[in-house]
Amino acid sequence: MDSLARAKPVTAGSHFFSLFIGTLTWIAFWFADAVGKGNPDAVFLLIATPVFLIQNFLFGLVPFFLLRRSAPMEGVYRFVFFIAIFAPAVCLSCLAGSHWIDGFSDYSPYFPSPKPAFVDRFGKALSEHWPTILAITILGGLVCWGFDRKSLLASDIRRVRVKARHLLAASLLTPVIAIVIVLTCNQYVVRYRAQSAAGDRPYCILVPSASSVFGYQVATRTSQLSIFNMRANYTLTTGSMGGFYATNHAILVLDNPTEYKSWSYRAENFVRDHPRGSFNWNDCAPRRNFVETLN
Repeated sequence: MDSLARAKPVTAGSHFFSLFIGTLTWIAFWFADAVGKGNPDAVFLLIATPVFLIQNFLFGLVPFFLLRRSAPMEGVYRFVFFIAIFAPAVCLSCLAGSHWIDGFSDYSPYFPSPKPAFVDRFGKALSEHWPTILAITILGGLVCWGFDRKSLLASDIRRVRVKARHLLAASLLTPVIAIVIVLTCNQYVVRYRAQSAAGDRPYCILVPSASSVFGYQVATRTSQLSIFNMRANYTLTTGSMGGFYATNHAILVLDNPTEYKSWSYRAENFVRDHPRGSFNWNDCAPRRNFVETLN
């Protein structure tokens, strides 16, 4: 309890260094996504990196001044404070700040004009990008703690040094293992959800086509249902609309009676939604236990 009663302020160096690493990681994710979608404005993200850094440094000051003197003195309590309290507060503050600034402009390729309210846009970002937000939060917390406790990681006392390094290694491996499990096992969740939704009804699963931006193809392999492959096709326009998603992530076609459901990564399930793109009913031959026919 003494470590909880006593406090040692978070240093400005550890805070700003973790913000720097977190912002660069966020830009790297955003840049990779833009390049993957063929967005010609991807280079803009690299040019605007100094602006994003300044923006996050400013919005990150709010939780820094509010929480910096609340950090426990040492031990596991201080580590938990960085990972579970300080880093999430900083990350959410920066994310909220970026959406607040974004609200001054009505243009966006992702929202109609005028844009929805701040709460709606912020909630949408949290629900759709929570894996990336979580990864950056954990990374930022580890960097902040590592910088703050760098003396322990290089301590002359072997017991202290080993304990600190084991704690850091375990913290790095835990989210990596969790993300790998999610990425590799999601295809089996899709199979289970499809079979559960269909029951005894004939059905088939359509996934976005690799050769047609607006088209679909019938899934023939379980690997096509993985999070790496089962992604909605994104396309750009030549006008001021920017880009948009031309298809759903996947469509579950049910027979007797005819019904369509689209895959939602937010719900991790097939939900009732209007199908995007175009597909020919003749291309899909619904059958009972369709997932059992996948290779």
